[in-house]
Amino acid sequence: MNTFGDQLSRIRRNWWIVAVLAVVGLAAGVGASLLQHTTYTGRAALIVSSNGRSPDQDAVLVQGYVDYFNADGYQREILAEAGVPAGIKVTAKTAAASPIMLVEATAGDATTAGQAATRVAQGFRTNMNATRDSGTAEAADAVKAQLAQAQAAAAADPSAAAAAEISSLQNQLHSLQSDQTNKLQLLQPDGGVAKAGPPLVRNALFGFVGGILTGCLAALAFAAKRNRLVTATEIAEVTGLDILAKVPDGSADDPERRRILRRLAAVIATAGLPERSVIAVMAPAGRGTAARLSRDLCEVLRSAGGQVQFVRACDAGEVTDLHGDSGGRASGDLGRMQLLGVAGTAGRGAVDIGKRVERLRASENLTVIDASTAEDAASASALCVAVDTVLVVVELDEARAVNLEESTNLLRQMGVPILGAISVASDPGLNRRQVRSWLSGLRFRREQRVSTTGDRASQASTATESA
Repeated sequence: MNTFGDQLSRIRRNWWIVAVLAVVGLAAGVGASLLQHTTYTGRAALIVSSNGRSPDQDAVLVQGYVDYFNADGYQREILAEAGVPAGIKVTAKTAAASPIMLVEATAGDATTAGQAATRVAQGFRTNMNATRDSGTAEAADAVKAQLAQAQAAAAADPSAAAAAEISSLQNQLHSLQSDQTNKLQLLQPDGGVAKAGPPLVRNALFGFVGGILTGCLAALAFAAKRNRLVTATEIAEVTGLDILAKVPDGSADDPERRRILRRLAAVIATAGLPERSVIAVMAPAGRGTAARLSRDLCEVLRSAGGQVQFVRACDAGEVTDLHGDSGGRASGDLGRMQLLGVAGTAGRGAVDIGKRVERLRASENLTVIDASTAEDAASASALCVAVDTVLVVVELDEARAVNLEESTNLLRQMGVPILGAISVASDPGLNRRQVRSWLSGLRFRREQRVSTTGDRASQASTATESA
């Protein structure tokens, strides 16, 4: 089962994908901000203040005005009537729950934005009040006509009744002229202009965070695509073996690596192996890693006082000392390494390699054979059958699940006892060192080309002067 830690391990091993996409996201955010222009928003305010009606009732009417104003069809009409240039965006909204309507116009310069907001607000007020003002004017004209008649009658025949009628008509006319019910009024024709620049920091932050998240997903997808084992948990699930140790890859002088190898040596010592035993180290992938681990493990075992020899499988010969001592045993330090020929082990040759392993068993209490260097799979399998147990070394992010599963199943079918698996994690600084090394090499080659070009130019100049 893949845990959250396993997913983090996959992301860390593909950190360069996260870094690249984070930089791309940051650049995209900054670029988007640079492409945006500074905008200016002008504002004008309208209000409805009806006689004898509470403000919350007028606020309902103002909301209806806002919805009508923001309709696409009407906006085209009001913009044309107000003489507002194309490309200017206008909107309306209410000020909280009040009967105040705010008209906003957004443009590329402050003057245009302020003028557009004022013109549109005035045009909208005129349109909305036109029908109401027309009806009020007709009613007022009728009252004025009645008042003129009453005044003429009172002049011919003054009486208290005529005076009362004239007073009533005058009050009606005053009420009509002062009535503000449902009428839009200009509260503030020029409400100022606000400047809005592109949000550089926000866009850059969003782009950077989005790049990191996208990079994490891309790293997980890349790891799944490669189908490589990246955690010890996956190794145990694929092979069904116990993970004896999680060894960091690196030099033998690494204190952490030597500490883990000493613990691994203690596990081997308590594994119940014969007094004189032979261990083969297999690696489905990462042969160099297995070779280093085998040699460092032998050094740790010898430093603990054990009689240990290190043998490396090869494809020719029998048992040959690197210093020419044919058939001899390794002596002293591990600098004198033996090679064990395993080529041609099919058929009767498998018996021969068994005899060679027996000679190694008789020479030292413990023999560690690096079987990962054998090119032929059949030869390596025959070697594993002849030894007492096998250690399977798996280099994380290199070994494929299908290859590891096939190798362990083959060993089980052949009856080979497997002590367990060892996971080797690559040096976290390896990729960084490789990048620095590549850059240094590139710089050196560029300087070399410049130097060569200069030498050629100098030689050509000398030749010309000589001529």
